Amino acid sequence: MSLINQMLQDLESRRTKSAPSDGAALNDLIWPGGQTASARASSLLEQISRSPALRLAALAGTSVLAAVIIWGAWRILAPHPAAQPVAQVQAPAAAPPAVSAPVEATAADTSAPVTATPGTETPAAAVAPDPPPASPPSPPVTQIQALRLSVLPDHTRLVLDASAPITHRLSVQSEYVVIDLEHAALDQPLPVFDLSNSLLKQVQAEPQGEQNLRLTLTLKAAAQAKSLVLGPDQDYGHRLVIDLYPEGVKGDSDLAVQGSGSATAPTAPSRPAASTAARSLKKARALSAAEQAEQAWQDGAQLLQQGKPEAAEPRLRQALVLDAQHLKAREALVDALLKQARAQEAEAVLTEGIRLKPDYLLFTKLYARVLVDQGDTPAALAVLEGKAASATQDIEYQAFLAALYQRMERHNDAISAYRKALASQPQQGVWWMGLGISLEATQQPAEALEAYRHAQATGSLSPAVFDFVKGRISTLKAQVSG
Repeated sequence: MSLINQMLQDLESRRTKSAPSDGAALNDLIWPGGQTASARASSLLEQISRSPALRLAALAGTSVLAAVIIWGAWRILAPHPAAQPVAQVQAPAAAPPAVSAPVEATAADTSAPVTATPGTETPAAAVAPDPPPASPPSPPVTQIQALRLSVLPDHTRLVLDASAPITHRLSVQSEYVVIDLEHAALDQPLPVFDLSNSLLKQVQAEPQGEQNLRLTLTLKAAAQAKSLVLGPDQDYGHRLVIDLYPEGVKGDSDLAVQGSGSATAPTAPSRPAASTAARSLKKARALSAAEQAEQAWQDGAQLLQQGKPEAAEPRLRQALVLDAQHLKAREALVDALLKQARAQEAEAVLTEGIRLKPDYLLFTKLYARVLVDQGDTPAALAVLEGKAASATQDIEYQAFLAALYQRMERHNDAISAYRKALASQPQQGVWWMGLGISLEATQQPAEALEAYRHAQATGSLSPAVFDFVKGRISTLKAQVSG
C-alpha cells in the first residue's frame, strides 16, 4: 500500500471519529511539525474533507506529485548506464531460451543501457583467448630386454639388449661406473651374474624418476670404461656395449672413453662422423670367435636360469661351433639336454668334450653320471677308473668313485676311496654313512658304528638318512656290546 493511500485511509478514519473542526490533525499529518497554519489553508482542507469530488481531485493531484518526486529521485540516485558493465547471464546449457532479436554491444556504444533478461546470455565484448598449445608427447620408454656379461682375456664386457636405440651418459670413478639411461626401463629382473673372474664386484639397477634408469657397476679395482651404441645386426637388435679395461690397459680407441679419475657424469658423447662411425661399428662387429662364443654362452646360460632349456640349446650349440673348447658352454648344453630327457645326446656331447679336453675331470664325472642314470653302472665305473690316477686330488671324484664301488659291492675299494675323500672334507655326513655301510658289509661292526656316529654328529643328514643312521647305531651298539 502506497504512502498516499495510507494517509487517505487515516484521514477517512479521523473524519468518522469526529475530528476537530479546525482541521489541525490533518494539517499535522500532511505537514508534520507545522505550528501556524493559515486560515485559508484550514478552510480549504475542511472543504476537501467534506466534498467527495474535491477529495478525488486532491487524491489525483497528490498521486501525480508523488510520481514526479519518485522519478526525480531515481534520476538523481540511479547509476549512470555508461559506468555500469554489461551484465552477462549464463543461460542453462541444456535448453537455451529463444531470443527474439539479437543484441549487439560494442565498447564504443554506451548511449543506451543493455538490460539482461533472465534466462538469456548477453555476449561479452572481449573474445576468449586461444587455448594454450598442447605439450609434445614424451618419448616412448626403451625396454632393456637383456643384460649379458662376458669376461674376455683383457677386459670385461656388459651388453644391454634394447627395444630401441639407447641414449646414455657414462661416468667413471675410482670405485664405480655409473650408466644413466634416458627414457629406459628393465623389461625383466636384473640377472644374477658370475662376477668371479670379472672386474666387477656388483651390478645394480634403480629407476631415476618415472622414465630413466641408472646402472651402477661396483669395481674391484680402478678401471677404464668405454661405451658404444650398436644398431640391429643379424641375430642382434639395438645394443649398448660397455667395455671395462684394467687401469693401464689400452682398449679400442674408437669407443667413447672415460678415465678412471672422472668425478662427475659427462654429457652424452657426440655422434662421430659417418666414416668414423662406420669404422667403429665394423670393429665392434668383428669380434673374435672366442668372444662371439662367450656371448652365445651368456645368452644360453641366462635362458637356462629362466627355465627355458629348449630356447637355450641353439645358443649353446652356436657357442660350441665358434669355440669347441668352451668348457662352460659344453656343460650348459649337457644340462639343457638332460632337462629335456635327451641323455644319449648329452652323452655324445660329453664324449666329444673328453676327447678335446682329456684332463678336464668334470666332463668325465658328468659322463659317468649320465651312464648311471641310464642304468649302466659298470660302464660308469670304468669311465671313472680310467681317470682315477689323475684325480687323486679331486675330492668329489673320489667320493663318486667310492659310491660306484659300493654299488658294485667292491666294498674294500669303496672304503679306501671314502677315507681319501673324508680326509679332506670330514663334514660330509653322507660320505660317513657310505663308509659305515661298506665297513658293516666287510664285517667290521665297531668301525661301522664309529662311522655312523660321525655321520650323525655332522648334522648335515636329511631326515630319512638320519633315521637310517640312527637305526644302524642302535643295532650295532647292541651287537658290539653283546
